[in-house]
Amino acid sequence: MTLTTLVLLTISRTIISAIPALSFGLISSRTIRNPASSLNAKPSDFDKNRLNKIPVVICPGFGNDEIDYSNPLNQGEEVGFVSALTRRGFNPDLVKVLPLQRYEWVRVAGGLFDPNFYTGRCQPDGLGYGWYVNRLRETIEEAYELGGRDEKVLLIGHSAGGWLGRAALGDGSWILNGGEGNIFEEGARASDRVRALITVGAIHKPPSPASTCVTRGVLSYLEERYPGAYLASEGIAYISVGGDAIIGSKDESTEKKGSDEVNEVYKVRGERSASTVAYTAYKAVSGQGEMTGDGVVPLKWALLEGSRNIVLDGVLHSINEAGTTLPTDRWYGSEKIVDRWLYDALEEAGVSSKQPNSFLKWPEWKSDNSGDKVDLLRRFMIGAAPSILLAGSLGTKADAAETTAEAIRLMSTKTIPGLGPPDVYYPPYFVGKWRVTRIVTSSDDNDFQGLPLPLKIVSEMRFVPYDAGKDFEDFGNTNNSPAIADRAFNEQSFNKALSAILEQLRAAGLPTSKTPTTIQKVDWTPTNPNVLSISYSDGSSKEVKVTKRSSDVDGNGDGVFSSEFSRITAVPASPSSIAGGIPNVYKSRTLTKWKRAADQSSSNVNLIEGIEMAYVEQGTLGDLRNDPAGGTGAFSSLYGNDTKDLPSWRITKTKLMLERIQ
Repeated sequence: MTLTTLVLLTISRTIISAIPALSFGLISSRTIRNPASSLNAKPSDFDKNRLNKIPVVICPGFGNDEIDYSNPLNQGEEVGFVSALTRRGFNPDLVKVLPLQRYEWVRVAGGLFDPNFYTGRCQPDGLGYGWYVNRLRETIEEAYELGGRDEKVLLIGHSAGGWLGRAALGDGSWILNGGEGNIFEEGARASDRVRALITVGAIHKPPSPASTCVTRGVLSYLEERYPGAYLASEGIAYISVGGDAIIGSKDESTEKKGSDEVNEVYKVRGERSASTVAYTAYKAVSGQGEMTGDGVVPLKWALLEGSRNIVLDGVLHSINEAGTTLPTDRWYGSEKIVDRWLYDALEEAGVSSKQPNSFLKWPEWKSDNSGDKVDLLRRFMIGAAPSILLAGSLGTKADAAETTAEAIRLMSTKTIPGLGPPDVYYPPYFVGKWRVTRIVTSSDDNDFQGLPLPLKIVSEMRFVPYDAGKDFEDFGNTNNSPAIADRAFNEQSFNKALSAILEQLRAAGLPTSKTPTTIQKVDWTPTNPNVLSISYSDGSSKEVKVTKRSSDVDGNGDGVFSSEFSRITAVPASPSSIAGGIPNVYKSRTLTKWKRAADQSSSNVNLIEGIEMAYVEQGTLGDLRNDPAGGTGAFSSLYGNDTKDLPSWRITKTKLMLERIQ
């Protein structure tokens, strides 16, 4: 046996045992276990006229063949996942399984010729998995064309097909490999092709640092580059489904231990039980064995942060009991299991169902100091109107909030089509003034060239009740209302603090290539939170307009995750009588996570921790290479950037700490 063959067999055994088939902070608050609406659902409940038009692409898991989803273990097509979907109304001509033969998985061994394989830094488009990712994009494109380009594709990823589906969506750009080169469609995005990504039994984060990742770095790459529900703000819905069936144990577990039949098979083979087999699989995936999951993937690893998470008791990983040829009717795609997750998944994906939506009720937050009541009502109706008018397509089931966390989620689900929630809503304890310490830990942004990293910047931030009105000053928040950020105050405070830092660095003799420009005026109101207009002392100006956003709170409403896309129009200072220079238009994306410090009680929060990742695009219109306040960097509220020879996206990572002042 050659060394290459030995290594290949070792890799294959490791991966197959772990995945026969991102993470950006806190677990999504939208986790439901055995959803009642799905438990009671049946095939006749689905709107077949609607589903008949939607193309579907199924992404097979590692080691799987396309036939596993149409005729599993030769049991007959009526047993297959494809048939289960068509019985619920999907058009059999529009349901495609990624064309894949079992033997093709040997191509993963191509990673052996990639130096990144040995350093654990493999990428999804590399030698190991690039063939799958390219083929999946092509299959999505074919399904989209089959649907007449009228309906976007519903992507269902099983096991490894889930994280490979995320890899195919990537950063949102839509590029097909045409054999002789990449094929582009002008302005096309993944969100133009894909409606939703539903993952079942997928791995969504790498193992603990002490363990070897079975993907040799691909999961870490996805977590770093495309964390969580990365394209949710562009309209792609994310749903992750995980099974809670087998507890991993070195010894035989007394609960959730698998069927007697499969345990007998494991015992004969010397593998003891389903619990010990699951322990081995969970440890390979996560670095820990004593967890619960679907027998192959631990539950915590199957839930993608920022997605709609569905947990199913008693559901197994695949068409067969792990590591055997015994068929099971308890896997995600079997007839008696599909309804337990598909109904809610389609609701999240914006596909209408026959279940009636409850009538909207006003969240029970009352305030005697709420400011302009007309503005408050207008603000709420802007958020609620889409749910009232488009309840069928958005699938919103809104009742009066019983808890603050529910209230925040309720408000956040009332999306404005094409935008998302009207604002980012924070737990009530955010209301007040805070001292914010930013530690810029890394950046490839041109603004930081020559500056010492990590860089510490201390400023102030302010959060006000969402219904406060524009002149709010009382931070008592006696009505326990959810908070919003005072973007005008925060922008001015940050500008002032950063100006001081740059002056200190300049005085110390460190190179700072730009001269900060002082903010003269900021226009922003809580009733129109998506537009921030800034005027600078040198005559330049900038408008920051949020174009898409998504946000979520954790289970108790203690933390917040948000993603915002913005269009930034920077107008440089102009000579003499001309009203303004040539504008520069570019885009940015900011991912932020906040959570109260672990030692803080929910009733008395004075310390909040956070992280932020800012992605800023190089300007595409105009030339601001020498114009202050019109730049494209992470700190472009201060000064411009030289846009020559810069990457299209630049990333800045920052740690944050809020300490209460008032």
